[in-house]
Amino acid sequence: MNRPKPIYEFLLWANCNNHCKFCFQQHQGQKDTFLSDEQKIESIQSVRNFIASKDYIFGSHVLIVGGEIFGGFSSAKLSLEFENFLDFLIKRMIVGKIDLLYVNTNLLYDNLESLVYFLDKIDKNNLFGRLKFTTSYDYSGRFSSEEDRSTMLSHLKVLTNNYKGKLKVVTNMILTKPMCNAIIHDIDLWCPGLVNIHKGSIAGFMEQYNCEVNTVPYIILDESLAATKEEIIEALKRTDHFIPGYFKAYVDNFNLDQDKFLYEYHAGNLNKLVFCSTENAPCGHSINFNRYQTDRKTCFVCDMLKAYKEYSNENK
Repeated sequence: MNRPKPIYEFLLWANCNNHCKFCFQQHQGQKDTFLSDEQKIESIQSVRNFIASKDYIFGSHVLIVGGEIFGGFSSAKLSLEFENFLDFLIKRMIVGKIDLLYVNTNLLYDNLESLVYFLDKIDKNNLFGRLKFTTSYDYSGRFSSEEDRSTMLSHLKVLTNNYKGKLKVVTNMILTKPMCNAIIHDIDLWCPGLVNIHKGSIAGFMEQYNCEVNTVPYIILDESLAATKEEIIEALKRTDHFIPGYFKAYVDNFNLDQDKFLYEYHAGNLNKLVFCSTENAPCGHSINFNRYQTDRKTCFVCDMLKAYKEYSNENK
């Protein structure tokens, strides 16, 4: 089996108006890293220059993320710069310099113009098959109000309806304690409190919103939100009950041997793109995966691989 191409992850800016309880920026007091409009433009230009340079490996994968990158712009200059950057990425996809393009957005904004501009360009150039589009939704901890929840879900519906059969949306959900509890007890995720016995939480959400769901380990910032290893495993087993093969695909994806290079624009004294990838633990997985339990003694990926092996043996 050929090794996957490397993926370059670019954090354009940390700025985000949402207030997720499990957000690194909020909990670590990192609002001082939020960029001004001029700094955002510099960040965009630095990423563009890097992808155009010899330091970038031709044909790699690229991930663009924030903060929130599509959530409205306070100046016409920044909006134009960002649209030009999107055009640049699409042109690099057309010539094969970028193989797969990953884009993440929380959909928590009123104006979808920038996002629609991008998706229409992807559609026009027949590139949906090489776009990895993700958004984020959580049963608890993400939304400041039910209005915010409704806004996100409404936008999700708009996208999957308007680009039906073309745009594949993956919705990331963080495996906090409330999320695991909802999955284990078959709670409808989009309508908290209602039980969905026939479909289960994840499968029900996927059917309701015509998307796929990826469950993400919670890197602990607030211990009250942390699920136990046993709760996480039970949630994955419950999901696999409704979606056969989910658990296997899940561990295979996390165990994928792929080089990942994370870059972030640092303003202030540096004013440049900085390499920020974390080192790996002795097991070969990122050290961040050791932070999913309070004692930090084991790796999430290794624990889930072991749990899946035991689960599959039980069901032979």
